[in-house]
Amino acid sequence: MQSITVKYYNLVREVTGVPSEVCQVPPGTTLGQVLEQLVARHGPDLGRLVLDAAGLSPQVRLFLNGRAVTNDMLPDALPPGAELALFLAISGG
Repeated sequence: MQSITVKYYNLVREVTGVPSEVCQVPPGTTLGQVLEQLVARHGPDLGRLVLDAAGLSPQVRLFLNGRAVTNDMLPDALPPGAELALFLAISGG
């Protein structure tokens, strides 16, 4: 197993109820699989917030080790010690 850290911000934090967590995942676990595990752990409200039929909801931002994640990266395996940051995009003027 390998440890990954997931940090939650703004509304995503409100839904999960925690600012961050460390998850144990098998080597080779993909970004998409981690998102599915997080939804299973935190409930359907998180799923509705961060996922849609195409993958990541357009309103969510996911970063892996400081790099923006796109839908085409969801099948990629996580590196050991990965840090994910998950939050909703905020617009305003």
